[in-house]
Formats: sequence, structure tokens, C-alpha cells
Amino acid sequence: MSLKTNVFEQFGNPNGTLGSLVGHVMAAKGDNRKRGRWTVDLLELDPTDRVLELGYGPGVVTGWLCDEVPEGQVVGVDRSATMRDQAVRRNRSHVASGRLDLRVGDAEQLPADLGPFDAACGMNVWQFWQDPEATLAGIGATLRPGGRIAITYLQPTSGAQTGDDAEAEITGQLRGAGFVDVRAEQLAIGTKQAVCGLGRVAE
Repeated sequence: MSLKTNVFEQFGNPNGTLGSLVGHVMAAKGDNRKRGRWTVDLLELDPTDRVLELGYGPGVVTGWLCDEVPEGQVVGVDRSATMRDQAVRRNRSHVASGRLDLRVGDAEQLPADLGPFDAACGMNVWQFWQDPEATLAGIGATLRPGGRIAITYLQPTSGAQTGDDAEAEITGQLRGAGFVDVRAEQLAIGTKQAVCGLGRVAE
């Protein structure tokens, strides 16, 4: 395996010493922070909401989600135990209060009893899913009627899949998974484009 391939895979499932370094890079990167803050704002959370975060990584956005739901709860699922360690350290007070539950797991195999949630989000995890439409349907099954979803993709480089291409793919998969009122927003971040697919569960 080449170093380039190994580094790419670490962004999908960070582990070990290199994975820990990748987590620190993700936490510090300005593009990631802008994308995360934008996604949180698009969810329009209520203070009492229960929120599911897919692929919480080093836990930066996790903390913002907790701040948005002071009377609710955030549950995070990430494949990486290395990222769980970083996210717990970054959000000690939220974990200690019981308002944050960080788990090691897979968005593609969510436990049946994980919900119900008022909202769910995932940032730069969609491109790692083997079957995005089935994964989105599984996430939808954890949401209450009327529950919202926000799935954000940010081009890793300016030459990668464009925002328009990603928008068409994500919104099509959200509709295929049964979400309604599906739409997308785009945001230019430097020379790259972020796209967020939004939808809700029918009431």
C-alpha cells in the first residue's frame, strides 16, 4: 500500500499514531471548521433536540452541536476508537454531564434501538459509504417523523468531484432513501465547494 493510499484511508477510519495525527489535522483545518459550522447552522436545531452525528472525528463539530442543544442530547457514531479518544478529551464536560454519548460504530450498521432523534448530520463521511442510499435509509429509520438530516461533502481538492455533481448524487440518494422536502445548499470555501444535502422524514 502506498503512503498516499494509507493517508486517504486514515481520513476514512483514523487509527494508531498516523490516525491520531490525522485527527489533529482535521480539527485544526479551517476548511473543515467552516464546513462544520455551516452544517450546524443549516440544521436549525432547537434547544431540546436529540441529535445524531455520523463520523464525529476529533469532536470539534460535536461540541458545537452540544452547545446548540443545551436541554437535549448528542449521540455520535464513528468507526475510529482513536477519534473517540480525541473527541472525548475535547468535550469532557459534555460527556460528564451525560448530554454527549460518543460511540465506536458504523453509520452503515446503526443499532436498531439507537433513536429516536430529531436531527442527524454527517460531514465528509458520505463518500466513504459503500451503499449511501441504504445508509441514508438506515439513518432515516432512527429519526422521528419530521426529523431533519444534513449530509455535507467538501471537495478534498479543487479538482475533485464538483459541488454540482455531489449535489445531484446526494439529493438523489436522499430521495431514494425516502426523505422528503429534499434540497441542497452550496458554499464556496476558498477554491473548493461544499454541498449540503438536506431533507426530512415524512410526518
